[in-house]
Parts: sequence; C-alpha cells; structure tokens
Amino acid sequence: MSAGAAPAREISDDALVRDVIGRRADLGRPGIPEADDAGILARAGEVGGFQERCADEFSAKGLHLKARRRRLCSVVGTRYRCSNTECRRKYFLRFRCRVRYCPTCGPIVFRALHRKYARLEDVVVRLRRDNPGYVLAKLDLTTVSLGRMPKSAEVRCFKRAIHKFLGKICRRFEISRKQIGLLYVLEFGGRNNNLHCHALYFGPWLPKPRVHDRHGSKRQGELSRWWEDACRGTVFAGSKIVSIKRAGNFQLALVHALKYPAKYLSSSTPARLADLELAFHGVRRVTTLGAFYNAVPKGARGGKGVDCPRCASALFPDGAWWPIPILLREGLEDLEEVRRSAAREIQGWAAGAPPRGSPGGR
Repeated sequence: MSAGAAPAREISDDALVRDVIGRRADLGRPGIPEADDAGILARAGEVGGFQERCADEFSAKGLHLKARRRRLCSVVGTRYRCSNTECRRKYFLRFRCRVRYCPTCGPIVFRALHRKYARLEDVVVRLRRDNPGYVLAKLDLTTVSLGRMPKSAEVRCFKRAIHKFLGKICRRFEISRKQIGLLYVLEFGGRNNNLHCHALYFGPWLPKPRVHDRHGSKRQGELSRWWEDACRGTVFAGSKIVSIKRAGNFQLALVHALKYPAKYLSSSTPARLADLELAFHGVRRVTTLGAFYNAVPKGARGGKGVDCPRCASALFPDGAWWPIPILLREGLEDLEEVRRSAAREIQGWAAGAPPRGSPGGR
C-alpha cells in the first residue's frame, strides 16, 4: 500500500460521515440513527469487534433500537463549545448507550442508582424512630430453574410474587405497607438461568427460612413457606429458597442489593449479554416497595445544563453525532476526561500536593 493510500481512505470515511450527518440534519431526524447510518458512524468511530458482536446479538433477538445504541456507544460524540469568549474551549461528550448489559454503561448506571437510593437511609431513620425493634437485613429470594432463560413476562410474574411475599409479611405482623421497606434488584447467576433477587429489607424481625427439628435435622421454616406460597400457581411454583442476614448498616445492605447487576459484565459473551438483556427488556430491575416506594424525589428532567470544567460557563452543543477520531483530529478535548483530570487535581490539593503552575507543582 502506498504512503498516500491511508489519507485517501480517511477522506472517504469523513465524506460518508458528513453525508450521514448532513442528510439527517436536512430531514430533521434527531435521535438514534437507523441501522445503515449507525453502521457508517460506528465504523468511522473505530468500533471494537466485541461491541459489534454484542450489537449483532441484540439485533438478532429483536432488540433493534438497543442494538443501534450499543453499536454507537462511546465511539461517537457531540461537540460542545464554551460560551465564554475569553475561554473558547471546544470539547466533545461521548454518547453512552445506557444499556444495562453494556460493560461500559452498566457500572455507570448502577453507580448512579447507588447515589439515588442512598437517600432512602432517611426513610430508615424515620421508621426506626417509631419502630425501635425493626431490623435492617440483606434478603435473597430464589426461583426454581426453568431449564431456560425466563421470558420478560415470566420475570414480571416473579416480581408479582415478591409483592405477594411482602403482603404476607404485612398480614403476619398486622402492619401496613407504609410501615415496612423493601428495595430489590433482579439478577441471574453468572453461568446459569436461575432468576433471583437481592434485596434490602427494613421491617419486623422475620422468622427463619430453615429450622432444626427435635432430631437436629433441618426442615423448611416459616419464611420459606411464605415464599413458596407466593410462587404457588405460577411458572415458578416450588420455589422455596430464601436467605436473610442481618446487615451491619444501611450502606452495606444497599451495596449487597446493587453490586450484582454489573458483576459478570466483563466475563460474559455477547450472546449471554443479549440473553440477559432480552429477559429484562421492558422490566424495571430495581424496584422499591412499601415505605421506600416513591420516597426518593425524581430529579428535574431536561433543563440541566453542561458547564465548562475550566471556567464554569455554559457549554453549547451542536446536536450532531460525530465519530470520536474525527473530533480528536479537529483538536476537541474529551469532556469526561477533562473533568476527571480536574477532579484528580482537586484531590491532590486536598492531600497536600502543590497545584499546577505553583512552585513545586507541574
């Protein structure tokens, strides 16, 4: 290949990209590009093979919109320009697919959920004032194996069984749902299809799921029977495995519930990730019940601006998605990376390191 061949291909790729962006702008088509346009942008963004295979698996299972989002994740971005005429910095912000089984976005999503639901600790404090005997616990509920991945309708059936289980607790202790709190997260094992949930529970002390008879043998306890009753008449009939352990504090219980969804992302195959996404498609994986339901105020939608990390002035987007290599060639800075660098520098100041530009600093 001659020395001039690579630049010719680069120009050709740029021309295809500019045609896609210009055509979409002329037609007034915001949002996720259609499959052909998404493919052009992804290839120009140098999408990796694993990511391509994940997108193909999603598409093969009928998750077409998520497939396009997955294909474009992190390889395209939006231009941002600082409104301060003295600063005039130019950045780009990477597109994130926000798909739960994306190895990049999955951990980001659940870190955000942890910050959100950490505010439920205020509810626990309030309930404890009126109910000093209440216990904070890590609760796991497991279903029998179907020998296959459950369908999303069956996952919703599992969620209804959890609601029934909570109702049994309320009837047993003669309390209303507003006097008890439950947050649960749906999950599968790393290499199996057993649907289960990890939960944070705050309420009356519950009976044991397993007890010893007079001969010292273990038998089914009351809590296990409640779970079995809740699953009776469903595809998960016969489920009886329950685990409950007292939690040292609220944050430990919350971590127990939320740590699992992102646990196997880095070691799973594209086909496995697509199967997991299909099972939970259209289903909320993190659910709050009782006193925890709607206890966290919803954040403001729309209206939140993006600020320059150097001068704190407003940044203006241009709206179009551009492949990251093109943005880098144009000299734009990665907004997320600049923010991380600024945060590290602030942490260094707090730890006593000299600021940049000062004597002893860089």
